[in-house]
Amino acid sequence: MRSISTVVLFAIFTTAAVAEPYEMTSLYRAGNWQTSLVHDTISGNLRCEAEVSGRGSQMFSIVAYQKAGLKGFFFDTSWSLRERNVELRVDIDYEAWRIAGRAKEISVAFNVPSDDSGIRFLRQLSRGNAIALYTMEEERLAVFPLKGSEGAIRSLMTCWARISDEPSSQPRSDPFAPAVGETDPF
Repeated sequence: MRSISTVVLFAIFTTAAVAEPYEMTSLYRAGNWQTSLVHDTISGNLRCEAEVSGRGSQMFSIVAYQKAGLKGFFFDTSWSLRERNVELRVDIDYEAWRIAGRAKEISVAFNVPSDDSGIRFLRQLSRGNAIALYTMEEERLAVFPLKGSEGAIRSLMTCWARISDEPSSQPRSDPFAPAVGETDPF
C-alpha cells in the first residue's frame, strides 16, 4: 500500500513541476467570445487572442502578434489537413470574402490585411451575427456565432496596442501592470 501512495505522490509532484509553456490572462468574456493575453514563457513573446467556439471541436480566432500582424484561424480537431495553400470562402452575415489561407493539421490560417479591407473585415466581424467557413465549392465546414464579438475585437485591439508598445528586447510579462516608476493606488 505504501508503494502505491509513493507512486501517486511522485506523479502529482512531477506533473506540478512541469511548467506550462503559455500563461493566459483572460481580458474579456461576453456572449460566445473570450479575449486573452498569452505569454509564451519560453520565447518571452506576447500575443492577444479573441476566440469563439463553434459546434463540437471547432473554434475561430483572431490573433494579434506582438512583433507581427493579425491572423485568423479556423480549427477543427477532426481535420487532418496536409500542409498546403488553400482558397477558402468566409461569410459574415452572408457577405462572402475570398481568402487565401494555409492549411496544416487541424487548422487553416490566414492573414488579416493591414489595409482598408482588413479594417472592413474586422468591422463586419464585430457587428455581425454569424461567420461561416466554406470551401470554394461552397461546402459549409463551420459556423460561429458573433454575439459578444464587438467587445472581444475592441479588447483584442486594445491588448495589441499595449503589447506592441513593449520594447522588443525584454517584454513585461504583464503589460497591463503600471510601468516602472508609476504609482498604483490599488
